[in-house]
Amino acid sequence: MKKRLTRSDHAKEIALKTVKEVVLVLWALTMLIPLVYMFVSSGKSPGAITAEPFSLRMSWEELVKNYTGVWRGELTRPSGLVLQMFTPYLTMLRNAVILVAVALVFLVLGAVPIGYALARRSFRLKSVYMIFLVFILAVPLFGYLIAFYFMMSAIRFTNNLFGIGIVYAAVSMPSGIIFLRGFYANFPQEVEESAEIDGAGELRRFFSIVVPMSRGIIVSIVLVNFMGYWNEFGIASILIDEQQFKTISLNIMMTSEASAYDPGFTFALLTLSALPTMLFFTIFQKQISQGGIAMGSLKG
Repeated sequence: MKKRLTRSDHAKEIALKTVKEVVLVLWALTMLIPLVYMFVSSGKSPGAITAEPFSLRMSWEELVKNYTGVWRGELTRPSGLVLQMFTPYLTMLRNAVILVAVALVFLVLGAVPIGYALARRSFRLKSVYMIFLVFILAVPLFGYLIAFYFMMSAIRFTNNLFGIGIVYAAVSMPSGIIFLRGFYANFPQEVEESAEIDGAGELRRFFSIVVPMSRGIIVSIVLVNFMGYWNEFGIASILIDEQQFKTISLNIMMTSEASAYDPGFTFALLTLSALPTMLFFTIFQKQISQGGIAMGSLKG
């Protein structure tokens, strides 16, 4: 029988719900206000941005000019000189998508079976391999970027989107493996034993049972690394120097000069750069939610 709430308990429950809703609204505003500010500023002239930074008034002419410039990769100086100093938007978007897709595919293909093997199987030098993974994580990436550049140049992975995508996956592979190892260490052994009794072999158990039941943790790894790959700058800045292969993050870092006399161009680029990630999470929000539920059920 459900316990009847007193008037005091009911008031506390309403107050708690109100506080939660207020916090959620404030959190949503902290996400939306910068986006609105970027979009409004992308439709202003440099003088308007300086004089009225928080005004909602926009100029259609400035809006068209700034977004056309980003679309074409052209920056217009105050003198009227047009410079092709940026990558056209669709090209930089394509480059970023290719890099992220290649990196995520290689990360999942490598980290999932290795993490499973480290958690569920015994083999020689297993502890040494784990120490090696932890050692890689302990060394800062920027500590070996120069050596990294010479090695990648030797195997022709500079200005190579497919090769750089593999490099992205390799750099984040140790953390993914350790994360998955912890998950598979708590994986229900009874499930595999039941499948083995039914005659399922090693590969069939892995691909038909283990991988589907790992959907939640795999989705989590993909989401975390998606944002890291999409916004990655350090590796891309040393391996990409040709304009046609530059990503959105590299072009954003080039806007320091443009911001001095045409901040509207910078805000237009920032607005367009935020759209793909917003679209990604909007499309896959159902899978994200289901993945989190699945992962939690296995840990319970």
